[in-house]
Amino acid sequence: MITLKDAEEYAQFSRLSANENAALKNEGIVKNLEKYQQMGYLQENCVTRIEHPEVPYLEYYLQNRIQYLILQVTQQCNLRCGYCIYSGAYPHQRTHSVQKVTWETAKEALDYYLEHSTDASRVTVGFYGGEPLLALGLIKRCVQYVKDHVKGKKIAFHITTNGTLLDPETFAYLNEQGFQILISLDGGKTEHDRNRRFVDGTGSFDVIMNNIRRIRELYPEDVKTIMFNAVMTPQSDLSCMMETFRTDEVLSDHHVMFNDVADALGDDPEAHERFWSLRRFEYLKFYLALGNKLPWSAVSPMAERALSNLYTTYEQMQGREQMTSCMHHNGPCVAGSARLFVTTNGDLYPCQNVSELYDYFRIGNLRDGIDVEKVRRLVNNGIITENRCIDCWKLRLCSICSQNIKFGGKTITEDDKMVNCRQQEGLLLDYLMTIAILRDLDYEMDYGAKR
Repeated sequence: MITLKDAEEYAQFSRLSANENAALKNEGIVKNLEKYQQMGYLQENCVTRIEHPEVPYLEYYLQNRIQYLILQVTQQCNLRCGYCIYSGAYPHQRTHSVQKVTWETAKEALDYYLEHSTDASRVTVGFYGGEPLLALGLIKRCVQYVKDHVKGKKIAFHITTNGTLLDPETFAYLNEQGFQILISLDGGKTEHDRNRRFVDGTGSFDVIMNNIRRIRELYPEDVKTIMFNAVMTPQSDLSCMMETFRTDEVLSDHHVMFNDVADALGDDPEAHERFWSLRRFEYLKFYLALGNKLPWSAVSPMAERALSNLYTTYEQMQGREQMTSCMHHNGPCVAGSARLFVTTNGDLYPCQNVSELYDYFRIGNLRDGIDVEKVRRLVNNGIITENRCIDCWKLRLCSICSQNIKFGGKTITEDDKMVNCRQQEGLLLDYLMTIAILRDLDYEMDYGAKR
């Protein structure tokens, strides 16, 4: 990335942007343009076709390099969280049910994964719900099966849980088997219990914290491996939530991830402003810390992690590789290879984040295997907006995954995807402006060094 500080150069490039044909008749402009082109910037657009670079290798990946199996062990849950995607509030998502995976289906899913991951460097299995610990017996059986059938590779297990069933005995087992444990916890008692309640309506905070304290007493070092995921809604007291994770003696040593429920904002402008103003304040503190105006201890983990995207964008801008005639924007992984999500009935999806009600995302089943053409459609989603992508300035910086596009369920149209394109453009322009300001103030754009 270049930041123009010379007023004359800036004026010249502004003229170039406004009227390219007229500007290119100016010798000074041409000379400066050539200077930056020699540095790798402002290259001629040579893109004529949009295609994901992994498309030619899809069959190989799906046959030999499935990297991560996520097994839905149950659709049951002992909580009824207000913002849960399975709560019934979202018409494009399934609801809670009594369905659970049988051992036969679980074994078939494990066999399918192991058979199609021969060239993967490791074996990774995640357990998903509902609340997966309601199926602890089956999880134990799966773990033993994997260990009995995998030799010569590192094995990793993941689980996301609401924490209500994570007693010391269960933790001891999961920890011994090398599980990465992620607990959903929304800060302090008031914030957490506002949404995360048992079926009878009582809050779950006290039960979870009691479990963590008991684990902490028995396993003071191992307990630190537990990570937390906090969900922010328009009703959340963001500052209180941040303070809880920063100062609580039980929680302060743990890694915390923050996510927001955008759909819960609705069309209420006051809710939007209240929600985003708090986040902007956290971002402001981040920038003040960058300029040594605040100690880093005052910066919330939410702001640090969210703004790490700023540095990722900056690093991408630093790359000056020659563009080729065939390109594709970022976002789509190799669906079914990077992750393979298997439901209780054996249907296959690219991950657990897509709707199980949309056939568009159903890429196969355990009996018939993966439909390569359906995967190709998800991976190569740039073709939906090919004519626009070919001439787009943000092609190498843009990141749009199909699961983030809102559509009617049958197919994604150009209009559907353009909503995300405009959002990406706004985000990238914000990043560009922020980076330019930081550079103008002589901030070193090296997050690792600053932190």
